[in-house]
Amino acid sequence: MKTKTNQSLIVCTVIIFIVTILGTINLSEQRKYESSIFTAAIHGKGNLIKEFVKSGANIDSQDEYGATPLHYSLQAGHTEISKFLVISEASINIMDKEGLTPLDWAHWMNQTEMANLIRKYGGKTAEQLNNEGKKDKSFNQDNL
Repeated sequence: MKTKTNQSLIVCTVIIFIVTILGTINLSEQRKYESSIFTAAIHGKGNLIKEFVKSGANIDSQDEYGATPLHYSLQAGHTEISKFLVISEASINIMDKEGLTPLDWAHWMNQTEMANLIRKYGGKTAEQLNNEGKKDKSFNQDNL
């Protein structure tokens, strides 16, 4: 009986180990997608962005500055990517570490068309959100 208990314990330990390793691999794969989606947003690689979204990449992930792929596509002036992310339901009121929303970036970069689209989807400036006391999310270390 003791041998069977030991075998069960060993099997359980191996299963836990495998699940832990697979979870780590999946987390690593997710981080790779997230890192790549930022690069694609910055460099205007719309086809890659679409593939990442299709593959389940988190379009709301934030880097160490609290910026999302939408923040970066707006900063880089990639209107088509920005439109795609907004229409794909990227959170449009996330603030970066500087306290700026995508709408703030669209205004700052003189992207009137994008500012109008973001507003149409419910986007607000940081000032508006702060005055309302509502935020989707501000910079969140857990999203790194």
